[in-house]
Amino acid sequence: MRRAGRALLLAAPLWLLGCGPRVPLRPDGAALGPTGATCPDGGSTFTYESFGRAFFATYCQTCHASTVIGTARFGAPSSETFDDVLSIRAEATMIDELAAAGPDRVNTDMPRSFPVPNDAERHALGEWLACGAP
Repeated sequence: MRRAGRALLLAAPLWLLGCGPRVPLRPDGAALGPTGATCPDGGSTFTYESFGRAFFATYCQTCHASTVIGTARFGAPSSETFDDVLSIRAEATMIDELAAAGPDRVNTDMPRSFPVPNDAERHALGEWLACGAP
């Protein structure tokens, strides 16, 4: 019991960090929600190959890859993995509400550690998701 309690005590601060040092949430304290991003007429120039793969490798898969397990996920649910475009499409609404940008809002809750995408990258994510993550 004593050893398990000590391990839990040591692991708790890591879980609270959520994949490294936390970055600030929206400065105005506004609730996160849909970005209102839309797909441009004629579709997006962004594809999984030209945008999505690199975006998710850079900003998401540190915690949200199937190869990351246990405490190394820093609290990311094991059911939320973004290894491929199909797994991203399945969580598109949630991703939009936590990490994307559009005309209604810029959501910055994810990622919770550095590096973080800039607003232009978040707008690209919103557009790509709104187009169905082609």
